[in-house]
Amino acid sequence: MRYVFRKCASSHSAAGRRYPGFNTAEGTKALQNLSSGVGNSGLGWYSLFSNASGNYNTGAGAGTLALNNADSNTGIGAGALLSNTTGSSNTATGAFALLSNTLEVPT
Repeated sequence: MRYVFRKCASSHSAAGRRYPGFNTAEGTKALQNLSSGVGNSGLGWYSLFSNASGNYNTGAGAGTLALNNADSNTGIGAGALLSNTTGSSNTATGAFALLSNTLEVPT
């Protein structure tokens, strides 16, 4: 078997896109609209796509937290917390878990 390796013409490192404020993104359009949020990790296609100012969110999987702009949410699995916009402190595990959530966990 023969392998061919080509250098990718990209401004992003192999380790993913790194932003100021301890943010990390890997995947098409992950953290695409980030402007001031800190401590976010978007891993997967459109993960945390709309997050501009939300802080301390983690999305792992295609479309996780795609519409989110709140704080302290964790979505693991394709589409987890996809429609969450303002709900904070939520954790969703599994494909499409809490898909339409907009609630905040009481503290």
